Amino acid sequence: MENGSSSDDDESEKRSTTSKRDEEGTYLSLCNDLRATPCGPLRVALRNRQQTNLALPHRGLGPTHAAPVLRLLAHNTHLRSANLSHNRLGVGADHFDDLATFVRRNATISELNLANNALSVRGCEALAEALGDNGPLRVLSVRANFATDRGATALFRAAGRSGTRLRVLDLADNGVTDAAAAALGALLGGGSALRELDVSWNTLRGAGAALVADGLVVSSLTRLSLAWNSVGDEGAAALAAALADNNALETLDLSSNDIGEAGALELASAVATNSTLRSLQLASNPLGEAGVAALV
Repeated sequence: MENGSSSDDDESEKRSTTSKRDEEGTYLSLCNDLRATPCGPLRVALRNRQQTNLALPHRGLGPTHAAPVLRLLAHNTHLRSANLSHNRLGVGADHFDDLATFVRRNATISELNLANNALSVRGCEALAEALGDNGPLRVLSVRANFATDRGATALFRAAGRSGTRLRVLDLADNGVTDAAAAALGALLGGGSALRELDVSWNTLRGAGAALVADGLVVSSLTRLSLAWNSVGDEGAAALAAALADNNALETLDLSSNDIGEAGALELASAVATNSTLRSLQLASNPLGEAGVAALV
């Protein structure tokens, strides 16, 4: 029995070694076909199946050099997270088929960082279309990608679709305005799986914040960042009214939102009755003495 067990182990190790070589060979073949320079860290990750996190930030990966990476990742089965941030996936891209196929077909990656890749509207729309078919993805960062309202709306709608199990979404610094706020409010109020959302460093105003607040009333979100927008007192009042009924939110960041004394007083009143909020961040707002006193 011991000899049999040893033989099985040896055979398993041989299959694993062959699999590693086949996967790396496939990647090198793709690089050759597409005239792309092979990426060393990816080759290391393909050889070491104990490595579950792929980190390729700041690699200068444009559409040509990223294509073999994305095509390989579409079928990889041992990586659990991929950081492709601060590259150039969208610079000069004619299409985003490889990115969409990767997101749609990969069966194991649950965390994907695509921040700072100049994906633009078309890239974000392609990503949004693929999201509905992806099972494992739970954490997605599309921060600073020039999504604008159109790309952000597509992603908000995708995150709210039945079957999408995304729990964390980062859309900070994407030129999002009040025009996308209705889709954002619908996402929050639509019973999605989303639990953390970052839409900081955009240009949501009071009217947009009011639409967000409409969804927040019944939202299951636990963390929301609206920092560095300009919701003002109007938006603060609407969010305060939502907090009075919300029973899930634990962290709300409203830093740098031009919230004055009137908005601070509304928020202070809401916080006094809300049973779940643990952190309300209001740094760099002109709250006024009465506002500060009410909040302390």
